[in-house]
Parts: sequence; C-alpha cells; structure tokens
Amino acid sequence: MVLDARVQYIFLYNFLLLLTLGVFLSYIGRTGRYVPCSYESKRYTVFLLLFMIVIIGWRDWIDPLFVDSAGYGLRFSRIHSLSDDVWGGKSKLFNGLYVYWAYFNLSPELFFMFSAMVYCLPMYYLSRKIGKNYSFIVLLFFATNFIWYSFGVNGIRNGWAFAMILWTIYYWNKNILFFLFLFLAYCIHGSSILTIGAILVSKFFPKPKFILLFWFLSFIFSLLVGRYVEDIFLKYDFISSEGQGYLAEELTTIDPSVFSYTGFRWDFLIYSSIPVFWGYYAIVKNKATDLYYNFIYGTYVLANAIWVLVIRSNYSNRIASLSWFLIPLVFAYPLVRMNTFKNHNRALAIVILLYYLFAYFMWIRS
Repeated sequence: MVLDARVQYIFLYNFLLLLTLGVFLSYIGRTGRYVPCSYESKRYTVFLLLFMIVIIGWRDWIDPLFVDSAGYGLRFSRIHSLSDDVWGGKSKLFNGLYVYWAYFNLSPELFFMFSAMVYCLPMYYLSRKIGKNYSFIVLLFFATNFIWYSFGVNGIRNGWAFAMILWTIYYWNKNILFFLFLFLAYCIHGSSILTIGAILVSKFFPKPKFILLFWFLSFIFSLLVGRYVEDIFLKYDFISSEGQGYLAEELTTIDPSVFSYTGFRWDFLIYSSIPVFWGYYAIVKNKATDLYYNFIYGTYVLANAIWVLVIRSNYSNRIASLSWFLIPLVFAYPLVRMNTFKNHNRALAIVILLYYLFAYFMWIRS
C-alpha cells in the first residue's frame, strides 16, 4: 500500500519542515564553533538516506502528478523484446538499461526504487565526505533543495545524470573515475554537457574571481543582447537531449505553477545569485585556500552563467536546474568545513531554515 500522491507531497514537505525546525532549534542557542547534537551520528544520516530513497521509490507512480514516472511505468507493459526501443532516443545507456529491465519482467516498482538509490546514494557519500561528523546536516541540505524531489520522480533521467555529476565531484582528484562519471552523465542526458563543461573549466582553471566576473558578464550580455544569444543556442543540440526542447517549448506545455511567466526572470535570478555571493564571501573569508570548495563553487557559477544567458526562454528553469542541484554543496560546505563565521551554530540554524522555507513556499505556491 502506498500513499496518494497528494498526501505523499504533504507528508514529505511537512516532515522535512519538522527536521529543519529541529536543526534550527538545536543550533540557534549555541555559541562559537559546532557542538555535535544528538542526531549528529552515522545512524541518523543513514535514516535520512533511507527516507529519501523510500519517499521517491515507493509511491503511486501511476498518478498524473508523477508525469515522467507514469510514462516510464506504462511503457514497461509495451516492451516485449530486447529490440523494442533499445536504441530509441539519444540516451542509449538509459534506454538500454530500461528496456532490459522490462524485458526480464522486473517490475516498475522495483525500477523506481533502484532509480531512487542511483539518485540519492551520491548525495549520501558526498555528505559523508564533506560533512564528516556533520554529514546529517549536508544531506538535509540536499533533501530540502526545492528541485530535489521533482527530479527524483519526474525528471528521472535528469536525476540520474545529476547523480553521475555528483560522483564526479566526489572523485574530483581521481582522474579515471572523474572522467568515467562525466562520460556516464553525458550518456544518460545530453543536456549535462553544460555542467560537464563547467566542471572541466573549474577543475583546470580554479580562479573564483574570474569565474565570478564571467557570471556578471553573462548577466550584462543577457540584459543587452539576450534574445540574440538565445537564437544562437537554439541552433545547437546541446541544450537538452532533444536539442531545442528546453528553449523552444511552447508556453502552453509548461506547468504554470512552476513557471508562471516568461521574460527576464528576476525571481529566479535572485534565487541563483544568493549562492554566487554566499560562496564568494566564504572563499574570500578563507583566502581561497580550500581548492575543493573553489572547484564546487566554480562549477555552480559557470553552469548558472549559461542559464543567465538564456534566462528569457520559455523553459529556462530546466537549464537552471543544471546548476541548481549544486546549491546544497555551495551552501553547506562553508558551514561545516570552513572558518567563515564567528558563530557557526547560529549561522547554520538561520541559513538552513531560510533555505528550506523557500522550497516550502514554492511547494505551497504550486
């Protein structure tokens, strides 16, 4: 038995609200550096991981609210041989695995649970690597990211590509695995080429000041000649796995609760710019000595700068998501690994509460 989709959304967002409030109340009254709270142990991080996997994988996938999931699930019943759609579309790796899964009579339910594991496991391991004793906090940043759940249940193939990108960040100093996961990300979803480009530039040119300058120039270019830049992007096939899909999609096909109007998206720009300035402040405060954070920050800012160039397009939030899924790392890292604030406990409490309240507001709004 699974919950109704609407009930599941209500349960998810309110459960995460309770967790966030718990963290807020645990840290807001503490002074100085971190004092581990009772839930800051491995078992609580594992519990949060299991919750994330189950809430994505165990659900009523046939419900219309889970648009992509319903499409994938119904397609299982139409696949009768290994030749069916194995080479369909551009994501041959994803399609091939999907078709083999259906051909050997593995259930859609099992597939969605497996998909949830693919999606969430790199978040857990990155949280352990970055957060160490505070891995629960970092993983909570992932779970409270406002696009986290949607790309687990609707943009499933995007979610898999994001997961490969996160593995790339995890193995950033191990070149063989680093490039392997970059390759897998591209094979799963072609639009990840934008994030892949940002990763490569940030890895081999780790200059936060110049990367921030590029973001500002992208903003100015978008204001002055944004339509011209968008026309150039429309001519190439790396915006999405379907080429012009993200930019050229008709407004009538866009969910109005997610994308209320077109034009220059000042609301999304403000949301995207907060991590840009937050991260740069942390880098300056720590004198740019943390190369790992410089790499994470540079990847986010470069990927986001590409979106800023095409911000007016009907479905530019799809492109923005290629950077937004990195926001948890940009926010959490300075709070758990860097000497950024005089009172880290209070800063952590305030930041994580405001961070999730935005996601909660977006859900209420929709």
